[in-house]
Amino acid sequence: MLKYTLILLFSIFQITQSNAQSVIVWSGESPLKISDFMAKSPSNSGNLYGCQASCSIDFGFRMSAASFMLTKNFNNKVKAVFTRNTSYLVANTEEQKQQLVAYSQCIFDVTELYARKFRKRLFEEKKAFSNSEFYANVQEELQKELQARENYIQTATKLGQNTEELTKIRTQVLAEIAELSDYCYDCKPKK
Repeated sequence: MLKYTLILLFSIFQITQSNAQSVIVWSGESPLKISDFMAKSPSNSGNLYGCQASCSIDFGFRMSAASFMLTKNFNNKVKAVFTRNTSYLVANTEEQKQQLVAYSQCIFDVTELYARKFRKRLFEEKKAFSNSEFYANVQEELQKELQARENYIQTATKLGQNTEELTKIRTQVLAEIAELSDYCYDCKPKK
């Protein structure tokens, strides 16, 4: 029985470990690389150019009702993540691959920007007697804004092919991220 329990625990550890390696949490110091796009593209034939940058905002917390009532800072409960095993690139040249990586990095940066906006709103709107669903409307509103911003970037940069416009947009996004420096993943906002 002990043998099977150890095997089960080892298997769970392996699954958890492989899932952890497939996710990258946003960091201003670790840009995306071609090797981060691990999913197989839908088609490799012809002159195709495109990508799937699986970026998302993960939010979750598990705490007692008493802890929830006393918690104001949810920064470390909100993460901007890039999922490697569901992201892919399709390009004919190395230059095109680099354009797609730069485009994907911009999308990842925008995801972090909206994660910070979400953290800020959680901090500002969480009251002592808020119920555990207080964040739902904020999350939905910001998700719509994020999607609209991503669509704009895709169109304005022609999926990263307009490198000058992409650089301009990314510079603006990074400036907005800097303005929300109190709302980084491991920051404590000023009261």
